[in-house]
Amino acid sequence: MKDMFKNNKKKHRKHDDDRHHDKQEDYHDDLHDSDDYDDNNVYQEQPSQARDTTHRLKSRTSYKAIGAICVLVSIVSMFMMPAPHIDTSPLAQEALSSGISHHLAIGSILLGVDQEGIVQDPIILHDGTAERTQLAIWDYAAEDGDYVEIWADDLLITPSFMIKHRPLIMNIPIGSTVTIRGIRDGGGGITYAVNYGVNNTTYFNTAPINGENTYTFVVQ
Repeated sequence: MKDMFKNNKKKHRKHDDDRHHDKQEDYHDDLHDSDDYDDNNVYQEQPSQARDTTHRLKSRTSYKAIGAICVLVSIVSMFMMPAPHIDTSPLAQEALSSGISHHLAIGSILLGVDQEGIVQDPIILHDGTAERTQLAIWDYAAEDGDYVEIWADDLLITPSFMIKHRPLIMNIPIGSTVTIRGIRDGGGGITYAVNYGVNNTTYFNTAPINGENTYTFVVQ
């Protein structure tokens, strides 16, 4: 019995060894049969895979090139922007001297560089029939980083912002006292223009740094 039992164990062990050997052979056969490996089991990139890799690299290069072109176009566009038209007409010269105009259009630019101008607290005359009016504010000289705030009856209407050549337009109640406070001077004074629609008048003004200009409505 003991001899028979030992013989059976040997047969089972041999059977297990044969199965393990067969699996190893199958694994090696799969490696050798695969087109991705050479005779020494070294991975070899196939032509299709190489083409895919090359395509990906070319795509990345193309995206980088497109990005660089976009940046270059943006920089060139900045330098190619047309210079703003500066009004040098007699009406413009009169407005610079008096600080007021009933004829110049909203957004008129009178100077190419900032220079100290009139500091005034205008009286806005009106007939008393309207309840609200349009107010437009813009930089009539160099767009150089002047910042102001707009208040109406001690209520902040616009937080500190940079005045630009393009007018900022809003509607305000007639009768409120408007204050424009100078926050930051970009150089040469905080120059700006304000147009009131209720009397179709533009005021060319200079806001002191940490100071203010006051606009008061008065019924005519």
